[in-house]
Amino acid sequence: YVYGNIIDTAVVAFDLNVTIKGIAYSEKNAGCFISKPMQQRLSRMDGIIVYMFSNIRAKEKDGTLVSLPDFKYQTGFSSEQNNY
Repeated sequence: YVYGNIIDTAVVAFDLNVTIKGIAYSEKNAGCFISKPMQQRLSRMDGIIVYMFSNIRAKEKDGTLVSLPDFKYQTGFSSEQNNY
């Protein structure tokens, strides 16, 4: 893989896999934004969500397409951890 400079690259496509309330969702995105339907699903978050980004493609300043490394990101909270 070739890694782009985040300042000089623009994401042009990526795949996103998430699990929300025990249901797995997957989408392929052209561009740099999560789709509106996925944004609406994510807004109903009631626990921990793990985002798995893969097949990330970006365009560098000179127009070269590069592949960026896959990564995982977690948001939310677990109600089980809130035992006072």
